Parts: sequence; structure tokens; C-alpha cells
Amino acid sequence: MRLNLYNLKLYVHLNIYDYTLKMRQNYKLLYISETNFPNDAANSIATLKMCSSFSKFAQTDLYTLSCQDNYDKLKKDFLLTNKFKIINFFKKPKRISLIIRLIIFFKILKRINNKKYNYIFTRSVLISVLLSLLGHKNILEFHHPNTGITKYIFSIYQKFFKNKNQRFILITKNINKNLKIPKKKFIVLDTCIDLKNFKFKTKIKRNSCVYTGSLFKGKGFEIIYKLAKLLKNIDFYIYGKKDFLDKKNYNFNLKNLKILPYQKYKNIPKIINSHKICLMPYSKKVHIRSSSISVENYMSPIKLFEYLACKKVVIASRMQVYSHILKDGFNCYLLNSENIDSWAKKINYVINNYDKIKKIRENAFSTSKKFDSQDRAKKILLFYENFLNEENKNIR
Repeated sequence: MRLNLYNLKLYVHLNIYDYTLKMRQNYKLLYISETNFPNDAANSIATLKMCSSFSKFAQTDLYTLSCQDNYDKLKKDFLLTNKFKIINFFKKPKRISLIIRLIIFFKILKRINNKKYNYIFTRSVLISVLLSLLGHKNILEFHHPNTGITKYIFSIYQKFFKNKNQRFILITKNINKNLKIPKKKFIVLDTCIDLKNFKFKTKIKRNSCVYTGSLFKGKGFEIIYKLAKLLKNIDFYIYGKKDFLDKKNYNFNLKNLKILPYQKYKNIPKIINSHKICLMPYSKKVHIRSSSISVENYMSPIKLFEYLACKKVVIASRMQVYSHILKDGFNCYLLNSENIDSWAKKINYVINNYDKIKKIRENAFSTSKKFDSQDRAKKILLFYENFLNEENKNIR
């Protein structure tokens, strides 16, 4: 009952806020990114999607490390729906470092002083802390716990300044076990997608499974490879970079295992739609670029929402981090990642009974509607407005 009342309250808030935002379309939002665009990393896609969604409600500037494409090219390749301005720190791609971050900060400071922004949003800990020290309110988004020097910078600011002028977006509540941010200063919001990108149908391959995304250790290639050897009558399509795989451990000549280059985002909806089954076979330990960092407790995979939006049968590893989204037998099938036989049996079952399990696919699509990027943008701006109102009350 409490959950229903909360959802009703949120629905009313968002609809009232829709009207408020329309009255504030002259407001300005600055999104600070430390990314070189374009690239196929999930955080880059999420940044572009959020800027596109924010720009429906406020004039949005994306300040980025570098961008080699103009907006029209990005719009086409990343299926962007609302226009925003892109400003480069540098003409050519740069590798991020402490010195580069400081250069970025001083450039941002100059721009903030010249152009008054109503909202400032970033995923850079250092930039957020420095802006906060100078009295610029901002929202900092976390996708995993702090590591390295940023861990100490954040801890020091938190200890002595109590996160003054900061509020936070966490993609999972698990992150706060590391950050220890007071409840009133953060909200939890999963990664989202633009649902408008997924409203079409394509011809489905007869017996096929698909995986899209990176192939770092623990992301699932190890399991898919074993399944391809076991289920020779089913084709497994993987769209990702083979460079991260240890070529000594795998035979890439399996006829039913097709490893294809990672595609431009504009092709992803069509690719997913052409397969019956979407796989998320994560291992118990999941890594990102640095093998020393494991993220199995801090994930909100874009592919999950893309799979659901395409009304597909999702077969995924059973994991706590997305247990609030995926419900076994309702909108997906969840399995133990170590039991390969159970994966093989479930894939065969889905292939042979695809039309009979229509309800699971419909439930998957219904679930995806809760994770639209435009709704996420509204929730963030509502949170930001409440933050500003709290500060104004304190001043009085």
C-alpha cells in the first residue's frame, strides 16, 4: 500500500511539475562531462540521452572533453530527440587526468560566471567539489563507488563541509554503502532509455539469441561460449569488441557463434528486435575496463532496458542489483550463472514455446515504461527544485 501511495504522489508531483517546467523553458542547464564524443561506452550514450531529455525542459549545454561530430551527426547516430548545445573543452580527444580536470574546472568557472545557469549537473567528483566550495549548487551522479584520489577528495569535503551545495543521483542504493550520504541528499534512479527509439518491428531470426555490449571479464561471454558449444542448433549473436577476450581460451570458428563489431547506437533497436531471446549472463564477479574494479553490485545496464523495450524474452543471471526490476517468470527468466545446463534448457524451452509465453514479453514491455529518460529528467529537476527551495528556506 505504501508503494502505491508513493507512486500516486510521485505521479501527481510529476504532472504538476510538467506544467511548472513549461513555464521555465528559459531556464539554463549545464551538464559537465569528462568524455570524448562520440564513443560507444554506456556512460557516453547515457549522457547524450539525458542531455536530450533535459533539453525538453531547459536550455541545455553539454560541456564535454571533446566532440568530433556536430549535433546533427550525433542526433542521427544516437537517436536524439531534443536539441542541445555541445561545447568542447579541447579540439582533439584528451585522456582525463588531474591537470586536465583542473583546466576544465577553470574553463567552466568562467562560463558559469558569464552565463547564469539554473541547474548544474555532472558525474565528475572533483568538478562537483570545487564548484560546491565556491558556492555553486550542483547535482553529482554516481554509477559506482569512489576510487583513487577522488575517494579522498570526496571524503574530505564530506567530513568538513557536510556535502554543502551538493545533491546526488545514485543508480543503485548499494553505492551508498561506500559513500554514506545522508538520505535527504540523494535519490536513486536507474539508467534509462528513450522509449521512442524502440517503437518498430523487424523480422525475427528463427532460432537465435543476442547479446549487446562490452565483453569485459564477467559480462557473459564465457557463458555464451559454453552455450554455443552445447546448443549447436541455435545461433548466438554477440555485438561487442572481441579485443577484450583472451583468444587462447576460445575457438572463434564455431559456426553458431557470431561475434560482430559493436554497432552504432542507431542500429541497436533493430538488432535487438531481430532476435527471440536477449541474454544477460553475468558471472558472480563483473568487471569494467580496469580488471581491479568489480561492479556486480553497482550495475544498471542500458541493455536491460533496451531488451525490455523491444518486448523480448530476457534470460539473465539472478542478481540482487536489478532484482527490483526483473522478476522471474513475470517479465524474464532468472538463472544461476554457474548452472550452464539450466541455461541450455531454458533457451530450448523459450525457442519451442515462444508464442505461448507472450505474457512475459508483454510484461517486459510494460516494465520498460517505468524507465524512460524523459521521466528520469523530470524526477531529477524536481529533486533539484526541492534542493533549491530548501536552501532558500534556510537563508530566511
